[in-house]
Amino acid sequence: MQISQDKVVSLHYQLQVKDENNQLQSIDASAPDKPLVFLFGHGNLIVGFEKNIIDKKANDSFEFTVSHEEGYGSIEENQIVNLDINIFQDQDGKLLEDVLKIGNIVPMNNDQGHRIQGTIKGITSSEVIMDFNHPLAGKELKFSGNIVSVREASADELAHGHVHGDGGIHH
Repeated sequence: MQISQDKVVSLHYQLQVKDENNQLQSIDASAPDKPLVFLFGHGNLIVGFEKNIIDKKANDSFEFTVSHEEGYGSIEENQIVNLDINIFQDQDGKLLEDVLKIGNIVPMNNDQGHRIQGTIKGITSSEVIMDFNHPLAGKELKFSGNIVSVREASADELAHGHVHGDGGIHH
């Protein structure tokens, strides 16, 4: 069976991106005993990934590069903001020094109350420079791996838009 719309796909992958020295670095991979399992064509993965594995079948291997446009998008300058350093205080007004480190990813709420994550890019005496772009925005992504299995999705999986059971959501 080939990968196509509404199929449940199980695969192993490795994700690499170029570092500041233009060298590929592995940043994510499936565990040897736990493949990634998802419902194909339901927006559960980035467009560029699904586009490159369509029509593959069990035991096929893959290796491809996804542009930032088909990955996590471009870096948007309006997503880099300066926040008052006082936001990063505990109840007693003491700065959260363990949180205030360049490179830390900090969960926050936006002005509509939605949960978002930002990366600390800089710290001054009065402000924290936060980047709310996805950490992989603007990056070319290199994927490699192999397809473990492809199967028909159940009616419940199609109705819910995600995989149930082994490797999926249990509810």
